[in-house]
Amino acid sequence: MKKLILILTSLTLLLSISAAAEETVHMRDGSILQGTVLSLDDDLVVLKTQYADALELPRGQVAAIVLDSGFELPGTRIASMPSADMPVVLDGTGTLEITFTGRQVRTSMHFQKEKERERVEQTNSIHVRVYVDDEELYTFIDDEMDKEFKKGKLIYLRNTCSLQPISIEVPAGEHDIRVVVSNPIELALQDEDQSDLVSAEVFVERIMVKPDRSTRLIIKGSGSRLGYGNYSMELLTTR
Repeated sequence: MKKLILILTSLTLLLSISAAAEETVHMRDGSILQGTVLSLDDDLVVLKTQYADALELPRGQVAAIVLDSGFELPGTRIASMPSADMPVVLDGTGTLEITFTGRQVRTSMHFQKEKERERVEQTNSIHVRVYVDDEELYTFIDDEMDKEFKKGKLIYLRNTCSLQPISIEVPAGEHDIRVVVSNPIELALQDEDQSDLVSAEVFVERIMVKPDRSTRLIIKGSGSRLGYGNYSMELLTTR
């Protein structure tokens, strides 16, 4: 009886607030519905939308119900998630796939004394990192020099990297994604030429990853076909 009273009280509160704010219903499969909650119990959420007068949603498939005001329905499993500050969080995991198109990454450095080789090779290595909500979840380092030649007293090291597809399992929900392709420029000497090194990134805000599904980012790399450095990236599309 107490449980029934609590549900009815919560529904009364929800319906009274609905006059001033529309509900947003987040489903566990990542879909989002908007409308007015007509009824609510342990089995069903009945929602009135512009397309349906009484849309029945199985309670177990509903991840969250949010009001514009951020009101949290007390005594239930439904959570409040203010859209301005907090991302949507869903149960389960999904897959974030990142695919690169466009130019290869090409970098170059030179040195004169053999004792400088190790540091220059490290500086000329190409690093690919993926951050999900500021946490680094993927790292790849290409530290194999593709070409070496001598010109006068200088020894040149060239590095070319074709960026490979990336697949990362992440919690389902909304995430901020940052993809970084760069050389560890901090290893370069202050007076050393850094014009043929790279530092590029793409930031994608609040990308939705659905449970048991793949979300793909397609990123295009731009740079010189024959030159080195001068590399940039842009997001083409999400799928």
